[in-house]
Amino acid sequence: DHPSIVFIITDKPTQKQYENIEIIVAPQGYEWSERLNYALGLVKTKYVFFTLDDYFLINKVKVDKITDYLSLMDKRDVDYIRIFKRRKKFTEGRVENYTELRWLPENSDYAINFYPGIWKTNFLKFASRERRTAWQQEVSLKKAGLEYGAKCMVCMDDTVYEFLDVVRKGKLLRKANSYFKTHDIYHGNRGVNSWFYETKLKVLDIGGLYAPRWMFKLAKRIMNSLGHHYFSDEDF
Repeated sequence: DHPSIVFIITDKPTQKQYENIEIIVAPQGYEWSERLNYALGLVKTKYVFFTLDDYFLINKVKVDKITDYLSLMDKRDVDYIRIFKRRKKFTEGRVENYTELRWLPENSDYAINFYPGIWKTNFLKFASRERRTAWQQEVSLKKAGLEYGAKCMVCMDDTVYEFLDVVRKGKLLRKANSYFKTHDIYHGNRGVNSWFYETKLKVLDIGGLYAPRWMFKLAKRIMNSLGHHYFSDEDF
C-alpha cells in the first residue's frame, strides 16, 4: 500500500519496467554513495524510506505505523528513524507514548545505518555527499549524524517492516535459502553460506555485544595483526 513513487537505483542500464516504479540509472563510474546522492536529487518529498535490495520484504508493511512516524518526525523535527531494533542498552529513553520507539545516541557506531529506515531527504543527501564505497558510507554515517546534528530514533518492533537478511559475501544466508525454497521464489545460481561460516558470524556478533571492552579491543588488535581490515577504524 505504498502511497508514493518508488525508485530503484542501479549502476547498469536496463530495459526492465515495472508499474509505479521509476528505475534510476546512475552515471557510469559513480561510486555507491554518488549513485545514492544522484538519485536523491530526483526525490521531491521531504522524507524517503530507504532500503537495500538484499533485505527481502516478507510481510505486509504496517503503513499506519509509517504514517504515524512521519507525523512524529514533523512534530519533533526528527531526521531519521531506523526500522530495525537495537539492543535497549545501546539506545536512550523511550519516545513520548510510543512503547516501540526509542531515541538513538547518534555518537554510537552503526546506530545510524542502512537497515530499512525513514530519512529526512536532506539528511540522507548530506550523509552521501562524498565519494565512498557502500562499506565506507555506512561507517561514515556516525560522523555525518554528529555534523548534521541529527535527531534519531529506532523502532524496536520488527513487524512494522518485516524483512529477511539475504546475502553475505555474495552467497545466500541459510535461512533465506530455506525461505526461498519453501515459497518458490528464487531460481538463481548463488551459492549458500556454510553452517560453519554463519555460526562464526553469530559468535562474533554475540561477542561484540557481551564481551568486556578490553577483550573486544584485544581481539580486534589480533585480527588487525593477521591482516583483517575494519572499516570502522577508518577516519571519515
